[in-house]
Order: sequence, then C-alpha cells, then structure tokens
Amino acid sequence: MNLQDRELEVNFREITCKRSVAQSAFAQGVQDFDFSISGNHAFIPSLSYFVITATLTTNVRDAPINSGVAPTAGGVLVSPTVSRVPYMSDEITFADHFGSCLYNNCFFRAGNSDVSTIMQYIPQAAVLKTRLDKSGAWCKYIGRDLNQDDPDITRRFNKVSLDGTFHEDGINTKNFNQRALLTTTGLVVPLLNPAALAAYDPVTQVLTFSGASAVDALTSAIAENDQIQLISATGPIYQVVSVLTGLTVLVRPLNGANLVQTPVQIFQDLAPADPRCGFNSTQIVFQPPLGIFSTVNPISGGDFKITLNPNPNYATAGVQSNYALKAGIDYNLTISNVLFYACQIRSQVSPSGIIPLSLLEMQVVNKSLSGIGSGGTQNIDFTVPPSTLALTVFVQSTKAGTVTTLAPTQFYSASNTLNNITDANIVNNIQYIQVTYGSITKTQTLYSSEYKPLSTGLITDGGVNYNIQRWLQSIQYSGIITNDGGAESHQNYLDRGNYWHFDFSRDKNDTSSYVNVQIAFNGNQIIDPTDQLFVVAHYSRQAEIQYENGFITAVTTVNR
Repeated sequence: MNLQDRELEVNFREITCKRSVAQSAFAQGVQDFDFSISGNHAFIPSLSYFVITATLTTNVRDAPINSGVAPTAGGVLVSPTVSRVPYMSDEITFADHFGSCLYNNCFFRAGNSDVSTIMQYIPQAAVLKTRLDKSGAWCKYIGRDLNQDDPDITRRFNKVSLDGTFHEDGINTKNFNQRALLTTTGLVVPLLNPAALAAYDPVTQVLTFSGASAVDALTSAIAENDQIQLISATGPIYQVVSVLTGLTVLVRPLNGANLVQTPVQIFQDLAPADPRCGFNSTQIVFQPPLGIFSTVNPISGGDFKITLNPNPNYATAGVQSNYALKAGIDYNLTISNVLFYACQIRSQVSPSGIIPLSLLEMQVVNKSLSGIGSGGTQNIDFTVPPSTLALTVFVQSTKAGTVTTLAPTQFYSASNTLNNITDANIVNNIQYIQVTYGSITKTQTLYSSEYKPLSTGLITDGGVNYNIQRWLQSIQYSGIITNDGGAESHQNYLDRGNYWHFDFSRDKNDTSSYVNVQIAFNGNQIIDPTDQLFVVAHYSRQAEIQYENGFITAVTTVNR
C-alpha cells in the first residue's frame, strides 16, 4: 500500500491503554487498547504498531562488574540515590528485540471475539518471525533502530552508553562527555570539590586520588581514553591508559607543560563520546507476532481490542548483559508509556458485509531435553494444530528471560560450554536433525553438521564451521533467500542461536497434528537440565467478521 496516495487520507490514531502502564504499574494486569472504526474509514493492521518509551539506568555498585574486583553477592549499592547513564564498562543494554521481551501473550479481538492470538512465548515467536520474514537489509537499516532488532550485543552496549562509539562499518568519535565522578563515600563530586584531590607521579605515570572524599575510579566507571583534568578548564589533562585500583589510574599527560605532583583539586573527567550513542532513554516500535499484523487489506466497521499481557519479570527479560545483574539493585528499567498507533484510511465501505481474513498464526510448544553424551540422540513428540504449514525448531534454556545473561530472543543453552570451550553456544553445534510431520520427513538425507569456534588461538587449534548448510536450508524453506534485500546473515544466525525451519505445505484435507523431532549434538556434551526443545507451528487460521450498520454482529474462526 502506497501511503503517498492522496485519496487514501492516511491517518495514525493514537490509542492509549485503559489503565496506567507507567513505571511500577506496567506489570499490574493486562493492558487493553480499545478502538472503533466507523463511517467511511478502515483499519490497516500491517501498518499499525505500538511505541514503547523506556529508560535504562545503572546504579552505583561497590565495584563495576568488569573491574577485576568481585562485587558482593547481588551488588551492594554505594548510594541508593545515585543512578546514571550506562558506560561501556557496565556492559548493559536493552535486550535484543526489546519490545517483545516485555510481554507473555497477546489477543486481537473484534466484537469481543478472539480473531488472532498467541498464547505464550511472545519474545521467541516475535524474533523468529523477523528472522524468517524480514530481509537482511531491513534488519540492518530499519530493524536495528525501529525494534532494537540487533543480535550484536556490543553494538547495543555502545548505543546506550555515554562513552559508546557508533559502529556499523567503522568507529567515529567526535567529542567528549563528562562522567559522573563518585567518591569512596558514595557522594557525587561537584566541580572543584576541595575534598577530591589527585596527584601525578611522572616516574610511574600513575594518577592517585586522595582527599576526604577521594574519587573511586571503580564506581565512577573511569575507563581507557578518559581525559581527567585538574584545577580548572585550562589545567593539566591526563589520558587514562588503564584503571589500576579504586584510587589509582595509569595515565599519559596530554599537556605536559603543567604537570602536578602534589594533590590538587579535580576539575572534570571527560569520556570519549559519539553523538550517535548514549541513548539510554529511547522509543522502540513493537508489533506483536499475531497473524492479523500481516494483514494489508482494510478492515472496517466495529469495535476492536488488543490485549497485551505483560511479563511480570519484564525488568530482567528486557535487559541484556554479559553478567547476571539484579533489577532494582544493579540497574533500573523504567517503562514510561505504551501507545498503540492504529493506521486508518478513508475508504468507501459498505455499512454491512463480511470481512474474510486468512491469517498465519504461530503456536510455540516445548519439552525438556535430557542429558546427551557422546553420540546421544533424542526423539521427542509434539502435537500441533492440524492446519500447520511450516515448523521451526530451536533449543533454549528456560532460564532465558529470568537472568540478564540469557535474553529470551536469543536461542542459547544455559550451559555455554562446548568441549570445554568457554562462551560457545552448543545449540549451534548440532550433529543432525530430522522432523516428521504428516508422514513426511525432512530432511530426507540425515546429513551431519558441526560448529566449533577457535578456543586457544594456538597453531594446533582449529575452528570448524560445517553449519552453513543448516542456515542455507532454513532460509530456503522460509523463502527469504530470494528476497532482493537478502536474508539474515550467517553471523547473525549464529549470534542469535540456530533455528531449523522446515516447510510442510500440503493439501488442506491433511489434518495431521503429530510431530516427531529426532535431534543429536556433536561431542561429549551434557545438556543443561533447563534446556528445552521448542517447536513453533506456523498454522493457517481463517476468520470471517460479519458487521451490520457499523457494528460487528458475528465472528467465525477456524484453523484450516
């Protein structure tokens, strides 16, 4: 649909939730968005969306998590009143595909009858829908900013951090931002505070903090390349090489003509900053993974409702870090507002009639995996809707979304160990998989695959990537391989975790609902007890909305 067509008179109506969704109220019950379409107007679901306004801040701890100093369990607050913009050293950001991580299920209703639904696992379904349907170009140039749809956690760290640097094809640093300096007593250091001092040793090239309220280099998140200036705006400047302890940093003088070897007042600490980074308060567009949101045809006449059920653990599920952080202790995730924008056009419509809808819905089901040793194989059975047209399989820990190290939108095992190689996702190291549905088995050839990244960097070590065919087969079955904008890159496929997609298009009279998955992983691997095998059924649902004089009188749905 061309929105530049003047005859359409396109308008986006802002719909507010029937209750408050701000801050602590966000998870207090379902969120209902009601709206009506009447007169010569029609609703375009595919162009409609939610806008979520969110802010991520970090709280000052007894030690930054990557400082080499182990913080106490859960992280002790230096000051419960001090929250700040994240720095790169905090290694915290919004979760991949952020909006979907905030909710558990969703319903689209017409005339109080369910038309399009997803009952559970919205984050997994939503990110999978994007991976299967959206082109690589869309994800790179639109999805990253629109939906926080980005598997690269480093890029997302930079995006929210005050000292982040933009990187897509390179790095650009243009100016500096001032850090908040925290003292050992938990106080913010104002400019020229006489109780916060520093002195430079030209022999060791160490800058030492002192004074009644000495700056704590750890809680202040002082990092490499910071510029610490003493006395005044024209005073000596020292560039940080590395943080040694809470009171010492290794530096190099930038204006050596005025070095200070006796304690003097600290003027400021400037962190390298890119004007395209540091956005810890942002708006994110979200479309629930409902079949109705793929409908481009106008829907007219009646009252409609979208119901979102928030995840009570949203403050953890919506944040991602390399470390297990605690919401409300290490950081705060605040939702300011959620608004729905319904795309409405002026259209010549009959006051009475029937609107047929052909929807492709998603149902996510899962079962536990047992421990797998060398050569271990598992056969697991599932039941799916009889109108299923395609199946997607992946493995994920049930811890996903309950800890900040495992985002619900990324398919990872809780045991990130592959043959004693740390930080490798064993989900990517599949040996073989076959899926049987409706008496058809795919793939017919039980071919092997393997994925083992470099571990030691030694010349005797080797990396193995025999995972390419798994990626190719999935984007072939989804049809995205022929898209002019390309498909999800192989690196993104690995970063988010493998999925295995199979097309089972068949005669509509075939009402099979039994699915068998046979799967094995390489090597002597022990699957974590929390790891589950997920099957996503992409099934057809037909709906008819009958309306008279602008009111919905009947809704009929059937899975076929």
